[in-house]
Amino acid sequence: MDRTPLNPDPLSRRERQIMDAVHRLESATVGDVADAMIDPPSQNAVRTMMGILVSKGYLEMVPDTKAKYGAKVYRPTRSKRAAISSTMRQFINTFFAGSAEQAVTAMIEMNTDGFTPEQWQSIRDLVDQARANQDETQNQDESESDE
Repeated sequence: MDRTPLNPDPLSRRERQIMDAVHRLESATVGDVADAMIDPPSQNAVRTMMGILVSKGYLEMVPDTKAKYGAKVYRPTRSKRAAISSTMRQFINTFFAGSAEQAVTAMIEMNTDGFTPEQWQSIRDLVDQARANQDETQNQDESESDE
């Protein structure tokens, strides 16, 4: 299900809203998506944009087995985790010139309420795990190049 979109063009604001709604709902009809949007366009406009998202490879359309009239249900083609990763990469590239360090610094600085000791420990654990994974990957790369 984690296939790369056929057209990796950035999404419009409305397309992003639709994708956010579908990810929150996990699968949805056009009506479900319109109901989940703030200030939604008409259902016909939502249907058209969802069709565009299908053609771009972001959504897939499947028959709704519970519906009487053959309604279609839309599901994301990528997992929420893959979508978050892609969105974060684009966000970091756009606002932080590709620097994850600057993005993390900004997130820490904007948390004016501070972190609890448990949250700080969780952040430390995540950093330690990421560092260990990076070291392991580098060691594997080095051993493969020695062969």
